[in-house]
Amino acid sequence: MKTLTVFKKVAGKIKDDGTFFTYRTEKHYFRKYKGFGLSWSVIEQLRKHKVTKIVILYNKDNGITEKIETTLETWLKHSQIYNNCSNDWQRILNLKYFKNGICKKTAADNNKLKQSIIM
Repeated sequence: MKTLTVFKKVAGKIKDDGTFFTYRTEKHYFRKYKGFGLSWSVIEQLRKHKVTKIVILYNKDNGITEKIETTLETWLKHSQIYNNCSNDWQRILNLKYFKNGICKKTAADNNKLKQSIIM
């Protein structure tokens, strides 16, 4: 598994099978677009590494973590461009384009999941 770092920040991990794993909380959720974003820089790296599947471990404020997934192709086709007033714009994908399921329910389990993604 390869750690993907962009601008000296860990964006997630890429498995050998072409799956990108990343971790998000509710502070990363774009209410206006009802979804999550990936920066152009991350998307470029995902293309470079031939990523096909994106998995987000979404830790909600209620303590439940959802595993939501989509494809890079879906992200590029259905996302909206968002200018966050920097040179690194984002593409926001609405949650309706993700498959989801609850994977863990306890804070300890959520912390283990996060550590496995960011370490």
